[in-house]
Amino acid sequence: MNIEIEDQWNENDMEDVFYGGEMIQAPASSLEEADNLTHNIIMAQKRITAAEEYAKKMKAKVDEWLEKTVDDDQVQINTLMAMLVPWARIEILDRRKKSIDLMDGTVGFRRKQGKTVDEDKEATIEWYKKHWPLYVKESTVFKLDVKAAKEFYREKGEKAPTIEFQEPSDVPYVSEKI
Repeated sequence: MNIEIEDQWNENDMEDVFYGGEMIQAPASSLEEADNLTHNIIMAQKRITAAEEYAKKMKAKVDEWLEKTVDDDQVQINTLMAMLVPWARIEILDRRKKSIDLMDGTVGFRRKQGKTVDEDKEATIEWYKKHWPLYVKESTVFKLDVKAAKEFYREKGEKAPTIEFQEPSDVPYVSEKI
């Protein structure tokens, strides 16, 4: 069996195995091969960790740049709007129109719907229950007791068609010695 395994492997195949090419799977045939495979797995795990850390740093830098850019542009927009709005109000009233078409765009006003901001929903509900109970709708929030549902499934063999219970399984892992 060792001869067949050794015949399957050559130096070109090793590069494919370790760098994403088509992988030929053969079990390790010696302690040395197992150690080599373990080493390569650990190195790949380290590369993944390093790439994730680098991506986090880059994302933080990009997010910081985006926030600064948006803030700077928003300040400019607010300044320019403060200069444009008084003129637009007068022009729109004089022309009796809803908007004014300019070379680079249209200036006008739209009615914006109001919104409700509720900082403490529980306190708000309690207040309305006390003062205006007519405006409070009672409802129940349902939550599945997964542990009980699994137990029922094991005992009776019945479950909702929309749920799957996966049994625990052994998953191989490789970790670095510290």
